[in-house]
Amino acid sequence: MIAYIENPITEQKYQRLSELGKDLKVPSMGAFLTVEVFDDQGRPLYAHKQRSHSWNRNAYNWFLCQVALVTRHNTFFGDGALTVKDISGTIHADYAGTIGWNGRLDTAFPYLAAAGQTNQGILVGSGTSPEDFDGHALGSLIGNGTGAGTLTYQAGNKQTAVWNSSTDTFSIEWLRYFNNNSGGAIDVNEVALVGRLHCFASSVWYQNVMFCRDVLASTITVPDTGQLKVTYIIELAYPE
Repeated sequence: MIAYIENPITEQKYQRLSELGKDLKVPSMGAFLTVEVFDDQGRPLYAHKQRSHSWNRNAYNWFLCQVALVTRHNTFFGDGALTVKDISGTIHADYAGTIGWNGRLDTAFPYLAAAGQTNQGILVGSGTSPEDFDGHALGSLIGNGTGAGTLTYQAGNKQTAVWNSSTDTFSIEWLRYFNNNSGGAIDVNEVALVGRLHCFASSVWYQNVMFCRDVLASTITVPDTGQLKVTYIIELAYPE
C-alpha cells in the first residue's frame, strides 16, 4: 500500500484547477512522485506518493520556447530571460527540445539514463535545502558506486503514454531503480528529473538540464543491500 502524502486543501485546489482547465479549454499539467524502498528479498519496506510541485524556471522556459518556436533570447538567467541553466551552472541561450529528439527514446536522449549515469534522468540526493524556482541542480547528489555513501544507479525505464478516456488524460511514467551495495544505510532527501537538451550554439551540443527538484516530506533511508525505486508520472488533462 502506497500512502499518498498531500495537504487535503492543496489537493482540492489542484482538482479545481484541473476541472477549470477542462472547462476553459486550457490543458493542465500535473506530476506525481512515488518513492519505494525494498529489502534484499524484494519485500516492500516503505512507500509514499506525493505531488511534484517543483517545475522550475528551466521547465517553464523550455515549454514556452517549444510552443512558441523560440530558440534564442538573452544571455542571462532569471526574470526576463528564456535561457536555461544546466546542472553545471552554465547558461544556454540557444537550444531546442530534445526530450524526444527526432522521436528517439534511447539512453543518449530524454530522461532515459544509462546504468551508472548521474547527470541525466531521475537522480537522488541527500540535500535538504528548500526547493528553488531558479535551482539548476540537486543540493547534494548521491554518487553512483558501491563505496560508502553511494548507490548503484540502474538504467532508466522507457515508458509509453497511457490514455485514460474517462478523464481525457495522458500519463507518462519514468522510473529508475537504485541499489545500495555501500555497506551502510543511505539517507535520501531529494530527487530530481534531468533532461537532455540540444544547445546548438554551444561548443558541446547536448546539455543536461534539471526541470524539477523535489524535497521529500521526510528522509527516506535505504538499508544496506536494499533497493530504492523512484517513479515520476507526468499527466496532461485535455480540455473537454
